[in-house]
Amino acid sequence: MLNLTDVLELKKTMGLGKFENYSWEDLCKLINPTQFYSLVRTPEELRSFMQALSFNFCLNNGCTPMPLMFLSDPNVDVAYTTRKNLSGGKSKIVVNQNYSTMLSQMAHEKNTYFPYFLFEITLHESIHVWQIQALYNMLMLNKMPSDMQIAVLDQKLNELKVQALANGQIKATGANDLVSSTFMIEKVLHNAAKRSENPLWDYSNSPSEIVARDHACQELNKIVKQFAQPQFLVVLSEYVKDSNHQSFALLTDKQFNNYNFFEELKYCKLFEDVHEVKAPYELLSTIVDGSLKRQNLTTYSDYLRKTDEEILVREIEKLGGLVGMILGPEKYIAQVKKLTNDFDADCISALAEMQKSYTALFPYTHTLVQGYNKPNMFMLSDQGRFDLIASHLKALQQTKK
Repeated sequence: MLNLTDVLELKKTMGLGKFENYSWEDLCKLINPTQFYSLVRTPEELRSFMQALSFNFCLNNGCTPMPLMFLSDPNVDVAYTTRKNLSGGKSKIVVNQNYSTMLSQMAHEKNTYFPYFLFEITLHESIHVWQIQALYNMLMLNKMPSDMQIAVLDQKLNELKVQALANGQIKATGANDLVSSTFMIEKVLHNAAKRSENPLWDYSNSPSEIVARDHACQELNKIVKQFAQPQFLVVLSEYVKDSNHQSFALLTDKQFNNYNFFEELKYCKLFEDVHEVKAPYELLSTIVDGSLKRQNLTTYSDYLRKTDEEILVREIEKLGGLVGMILGPEKYIAQVKKLTNDFDADCISALAEMQKSYTALFPYTHTLVQGYNKPNMFMLSDQGRFDLIASHLKALQQTKK
């Protein structure tokens, strides 16, 4: 937890400008367009406002605020959060400069959606800052809700798996390796390559993204209910519904919906001899089991028991003992093939069943999957105008590449 001296020093370093002494409540009132446009008139004031919003959100959640900046990047539509390396935990929030460029036109039109959108992306990326810091801070992790813990530990394990392979701590061959182990390691490397080639790989249904969307939406819902002025309450409430709609659409978009949580978690069993992997894997397994058990669903431990390769090995060993007694070599080979095929089919079926329970790990998303109120599109005309200008700016940016 930061002391007052640290907070004051960080405020100076990050440049909160006129918003330096604004409380969380003061900043939340700026979700109302009239108040927002009266105070945020220049690109620097816009950056200072977003920095102050992120700053206060991070402090409220016990993490250290990180710098927020605008950068021109034709490859990034909205914003992203970075960190230096696995052990450092340092991060920064980068927002596409298009949204700084849009300020004057949005202010001229008194666009209702623009302030809301800035709140949404600032909160979303600040939640990623929180997640990143919890990777290296067990005390912070322990205070998080279970869905956030799942997101943090999943992210940590994926990085540790790749790091273990890169450092030669585990190899694709070994005395006790099954054929499937080699395949699983190849999948780890394949996913790592995909993430480096395509920043949207595993984007829409990875735990870290689901949780960032969920908690941002929940925070926005509270802000709108508590701080929206009467003349903006209805339309801002529709924007929250639209955020839910966009979150649901991302979750089901096959182009980006390419993450299989339980399959990735099972890969960790290959790394149990790697000290750094074992403890977070066991913790994540326990949290996942607890969450599913509370909802009377099949647990991850149940899934592991069903798909334990040792079951197959024992069955093949039993068959081997019968060769030359009541089984000929050809029949033995045929029976082994059938056992293997049946086991593979059972594993695929069990994984598909587990994946059906995936959203149950994320309470807010789970309610969206069960059904949610869609926004009234007639209320979202300002959003349409915003999208049109954003699209135009993106096209211009692409031509400058």
